[in-house]
Amino acid sequence: SERPVVHIDAMAENTTKLPLPRFARSTVRESAEARYWRSYRFPLLVTNSAAVTHIEFSQTVPHEFAVTCGTRVQIYDPVSNEVSKTVSRFKETVYSGTFRRDGRLLAACVGKQVSVVNMSTRTILRQLRGHEALATCVRFNESAGQLVSGSNDRTVRVWDVATEQEVSVLRGHEDYVLGLAGMPAAHSSSDSTAGGAQSQYLWASVSADRTCRLWDLRAPPDRAQMVLKHDRRLVRAALFTEDARLLCTGGEGGLVRVWDLMAGGRVQTDLVAHQKDVTALQLHKDPSSGRTRLLSAGLDHHVKVYDMSSHRVAHTIKYPSQIMSFALSPAGSHLVVGMADGLLSIRQRTSPEESEAEFDGFGFSAEKRRGRPRPGSYRYLIRAPKDIGDDDDVDTVDGGRTRKKPNLTAYEAMLRKFRYAEALDAALQTRQPRIIFAVLQELARRNRGMQIALSGRDPERLMPVLNWAIDQVTNPRYADMVTHVTHELLDIYAKIMGRSPQVDDLFQRLRERIESELRFEQELVALQGSLEMIMSNGESVQ
Repeated sequence: SERPVVHIDAMAENTTKLPLPRFARSTVRESAEARYWRSYRFPLLVTNSAAVTHIEFSQTVPHEFAVTCGTRVQIYDPVSNEVSKTVSRFKETVYSGTFRRDGRLLAACVGKQVSVVNMSTRTILRQLRGHEALATCVRFNESAGQLVSGSNDRTVRVWDVATEQEVSVLRGHEDYVLGLAGMPAAHSSSDSTAGGAQSQYLWASVSADRTCRLWDLRAPPDRAQMVLKHDRRLVRAALFTEDARLLCTGGEGGLVRVWDLMAGGRVQTDLVAHQKDVTALQLHKDPSSGRTRLLSAGLDHHVKVYDMSSHRVAHTIKYPSQIMSFALSPAGSHLVVGMADGLLSIRQRTSPEESEAEFDGFGFSAEKRRGRPRPGSYRYLIRAPKDIGDDDDVDTVDGGRTRKKPNLTAYEAMLRKFRYAEALDAALQTRQPRIIFAVLQELARRNRGMQIALSGRDPERLMPVLNWAIDQVTNPRYADMVTHVTHELLDIYAKIMGRSPQVDDLFQRLRERIESELRFEQELVALQGSLEMIMSNGESVQ
């Protein structure tokens, strides 16, 4: 009698490691600037009950940062990125929590007053009263032992922290004062104080009256030294450059204006990169290259990075909500962004020194590599017989015919056993589109492999497949495979549609996603036709 013929997929029988697809690289090369800002990885998202209105880093190591949110100020540890202290002794909304340079005191606006808090005990040391309306911003005048605050009563007030007395009231604004900035102390005066620090006497205040006013704390308080008029209604933020030659302001309409103070307040350039109001500004100096960048955040969900030499946008970082505040750590290790919906994003950057200390060029830790010859070197080839080698070395016997077995992943092991449904489930659990695509591609190559993997699924096992299809249907790399999978699902489950509301909802979402993508492509085609018409008319005119 003849033996029965057993059809076995030769490709599956010889499976070792499933090759992942390789896609063509983008033709746009990533610049060094983009690589630097993309090194701020692993964003930690913290949800708060109110908008994050102010973020500030302490200038002293370990550079803790204060997050002002609602009726409290939270102090975060930059090592663990968790809250280490909470100052919650306030009954009203808090604004502008700011550190003194030594990190021992924190000042914040609470209602019509300014409170000074001892950070070691979290007790309120001073309550400075005098503003007639809501206090919106406060900064330390470091060397003089003073505080400078702005308010909705249209004034800027200078306070003596030790005596709790009001030193002067700066009047001139015609609307709410929204921000303050002090000129760097090293450029403010040539006279040193008793403590050896230089006095910070020149301050800038921005207001809803479309102006930025410069104040000299040594001059009479009833007149500003310089009035810089903004084109837009609101001016929300101001910032001096490190050499104090330039002043940057940002506000309504996404305008960031750079003023040349050495030229009498002349406008040097206008940077219009945001689609909505600019809410915060900061300068960042890269410790390794020494290059200075201007950063701005706005209500359009973006943080823009500008090259100060060319006045162009060097990089853009997008966030999920309107940005109210942001800050970079003095060491450049953290980028913290606060949003209007209470979301706080903490991104941390690993320095090249830490990476080199942890791993060398061969992927081994420095501790493991110490004292061992480099693989491929002459010392490695003539090492003593008693050297047991590395853990990854493979012992060969019988003339080197024994090979190390590959370490198969869960989906590769299931494919080798022809358990197609379980292989697809294991790939979906990785949540990596490239792996899921590779497994589906392998199933499509095999005889009825795709149909077997997708059949017989209950709603719980069917939902991950539909979620993957919804996420990747607009991705050109996976669109063909999503189309193939969708057709298979419709052929298999069309007769039982309507039995599971969750599955029906996912099919509906997939349909809406496809319709939205088709409308978008039609709009692009129409836009392309319009551009071609404009360009052809321009060529005919020339």
